Amino acid sequence: MTFPDWILLAPMAGVADYTYRFICRELGCRGAYTEMVSAKGLCYKNQATAKLLKSEGGWLALQLFGNEPQYIEEAVNIVDKQHFSAIDLNMGCPVAKVCKSGEGAAVMRTPGLAGELVKAAKTGGLPVTVKMRLGWDDDEINFMSVAEDAVKAGAVAVCLHARTRAQGYSGRADWGAIAMLKKRLNVPVLASGDILTPQDALRVKEITDCDAVLAARGALGNPWFFAQTHALERGETIAITANERAKTALRHAALLQRQEGERALPSMRKHIAWYTKGLPGAAKLRQEINFASTLQDFERLLR
Repeated sequence: MTFPDWILLAPMAGVADYTYRFICRELGCRGAYTEMVSAKGLCYKNQATAKLLKSEGGWLALQLFGNEPQYIEEAVNIVDKQHFSAIDLNMGCPVAKVCKSGEGAAVMRTPGLAGELVKAAKTGGLPVTVKMRLGWDDDEINFMSVAEDAVKAGAVAVCLHARTRAQGYSGRADWGAIAMLKKRLNVPVLASGDILTPQDALRVKEITDCDAVLAARGALGNPWFFAQTHALERGETIAITANERAKTALRHAALLQRQEGERALPSMRKHIAWYTKGLPGAAKLRQEINFASTLQDFERLLR
């Protein structure tokens, strides 16, 4: 499996939508994942699910979640393969409503299921990768066996978010586990977890010898993350001014509104909070944007 870069935008639900991926690509991102997409939703022709398939071009992996091979197989044969570079199977989402139905991180609790889902996904003809966690909790750490099962079934890369499902996003990611997985597997291994700064991205790559890194929380409100990381790799720095942040936030808001109409406003509130984090007056701004009801309100507050 060949990736377009060693630093990629992670598949963040509610964040890494078409518009944000578009902004990130303008500013240096060379590869990304979609938000996680329900295989069953695609099969049932759910319109909201189908909207998540919109591609901005470039290297893009479609992340599917589900725990029934027949729905995974049907879903990969529904999508337009010209829009995607790979199918990524989500086996790491810790959200309760996803796990309750046996999907996301719960897939790892059923022996052999990872391999069955990979085989089903391969029928679509695209390369298949998987994203997983260490395991369900500290008493159920099984990432190594699940990863080996997936690779044996045909997965061409494995991403490990080095936390358990029970941890959610708390505690520290165990980068040592990623290094262990890299030594064991004969396919590319991707690192996820605690990559909050460009320095983190370089450090996890050095510590684990991973093939690629997924930027998640570090890219929130910071679509420059990818360019900054490569600059740091060259021994340089890229400083982003408050004015650049505000201008990019407004462009993001305008593009999102063009895509979603008034439904874009709730989503844009959180993005603006991320764009302005750490700036003088940001706390007051976060309170005020909760009452913003138009793009003009956002612009007035940012100015």
